[in-house]
Amino acid sequence: MLNGLVGLRVPYSVAFMVVTAVRFLPIIITEVATVITVQRLRGFNPKRFGSGIIKTSLNILTPTLSNCVRRTGTLAVSIQSRAFRANTERTYLKKLKFSEFDKAVVTFCVFAAISIVIIKLIYNLYTGGIYYTSDLRPVYAIARGYL
Repeated sequence: MLNGLVGLRVPYSVAFMVVTAVRFLPIIITEVATVITVQRLRGFNPKRFGSGIIKTSLNILTPTLSNCVRRTGTLAVSIQSRAFRANTERTYLKKLKFSEFDKAVVTFCVFAAISIVIIKLIYNLYTGGIYYTSDLRPVYAIARGYL
């Protein structure tokens, strides 16, 4: 993934941050689930309405963020010990080249993702009673049936 982002001319440091964030997402999600389980075992009853949301969020986020800060410090030491960005020019064993087909696939995937987001947004406006037009009935049907 890192080489792919660099091949798309994303700066190496930005690509590294994106890959690192994606790599740690499952760990953070598991950690949040563990914190919720531990708090329920201690008798904490999470509230989902009113000011209870703030208290519940703080009780979940405090240990999660402290572990993230601890993990970030360890990661920073590890990256610095391996001389991250010591050289301005990166070298690779194999040069990754994008063909026209690869560029077309990436363009199609980006277009599809943007289309899905727009369709979901239009459908949410319809279900929320904010915006409706009969011309968009096929869009509503697609969103209801497949998204």
